[in-house]
Amino acid sequence: MWEIEVLGVCLQFRRPFRTSSMTIRERNSVLVRIGTVGSEHKRPHRRTSQAAQEAKGQEESRSGWGECAPWPSVTAHTLEVLKALTHRLQSLPQVCDDLEDDASNSGRISAARTLRESMSAEIPDLYVRAAFDTALLDFQARAEGISLCRLLGGPLEGEVPVNAVLGADETVAEAIAAVANGFETLKLKVGAETPERDVSRVGAVRAAVGDAVRLRVDANGAWTVDEAVLFLRSVEKHRLEMIEQPVPAQDVAGLAQVRASSSVPVVADEALSDLESLHTLLQAGAMDGIMIKTHRVGGPTAALALIEAAREAGLLVFVSSLFETAVGVAAAAHLAAAAGTSGAAGLATGQAFVRNVAAFPVQDGKLRLGGPGLGFTPTPVSGQTFSKVF
Repeated sequence: MWEIEVLGVCLQFRRPFRTSSMTIRERNSVLVRIGTVGSEHKRPHRRTSQAAQEAKGQEESRSGWGECAPWPSVTAHTLEVLKALTHRLQSLPQVCDDLEDDASNSGRISAARTLRESMSAEIPDLYVRAAFDTALLDFQARAEGISLCRLLGGPLEGEVPVNAVLGADETVAEAIAAVANGFETLKLKVGAETPERDVSRVGAVRAAVGDAVRLRVDANGAWTVDEAVLFLRSVEKHRLEMIEQPVPAQDVAGLAQVRASSSVPVVADEALSDLESLHTLLQAGAMDGIMIKTHRVGGPTAALALIEAAREAGLLVFVSSLFETAVGVAAAAHLAAAAGTSGAAGLATGQAFVRNVAAFPVQDGKLRLGGPGLGFTPTPVSGQTFSKVF
């Protein structure tokens, strides 16, 4: 039989991470597994090594993983939507028949594609939509024996350059260490202090890492228009690659004012959620580029549509994460590799956690992608558990 599992997970930060609006110490998230056999993470494999590997491969080819990770944490409303949708999908007889173990592989692939396409417009919560969109894409890619990147139109394998992210309490020492570890782009969280102090911090980092390293900053909407303009004029000599969301998401006119007052490219992040918001921002002349958070916009399928529309408008395109688990980060990395981006992706966030749900390390400033599907199966590691949500 087929099943949907909804599993809670909590990742602990190695040290508190501060942005302009909060300090976070742990990240709660929900993993969604759609499969046609028992759960991989619970089932022991008491077979010979070869037989166990073959059984595991068959099992993994009939599963798909996604993640629902609202920022900054999972809410009761999110769980209610997840529960209602899960029960509805499990009650669809045709889906059950087409996704069963004894269905043909082509039948399972077709069923996953049909279900994903029919569901997309029916799920109002974008984070929930992203979880099921990713899980069904992963299911389809695994069934076809290809990477998620390939399924999305990209290469079979690849690598994605990523930026290091420095919290508001991190500065020169962390920047030097990141460059030594192969990062060629650094993103500094700003807005937690006064613009003047952030100007000094940017200057100190630039002096420490040299001109060859790209610097970008992210204010997470912390500033007024005047503060943002003051900051940007003061850091012009430091050659920022971009500034991300300098003013609150709802202040579209203010974002346009900031853009008109500076030569530093302005990138919309929190202000972007769907095609409608993209068009609103374009009409206002409010941005030079967009920052795609795959799970906040509804998953890889919706993200691809946004990227295509942004490219047609001549915008820069970047992909980043919301401190998801390795599942969410991998989905975003496969998207970035398939669609191509205008610079390093903000996907090195897994390094911030003590433990993760899978090994997906950054090597020399890059994430390396494989397959099938996401390229791995989430598994609890020492000191960590997956808790069944319902």
